[in-house]
Amino acid sequence: PRINPASKWSKIKIVTKQTGTECVTAIEIVADKEPSSTVLANSRPANVARKFASIA
Repeated sequence: PRINPASKWSKIKIVTKQTGTECVTAIEIVADKEPSSTVLANSRPANVARKFASIA
């Protein structure tokens, strides 16, 4: 049973790492479908997340 067929993303993971004065926040989107159905997962399995870097 799917909650919303129109919604591709079911879970959103937020990982924050701080290196020195640079804070990198990575937002990982986990799809409800199989990883093979995601284009991003096919091209870069290790980099499914969109990373945002900001200077603290």
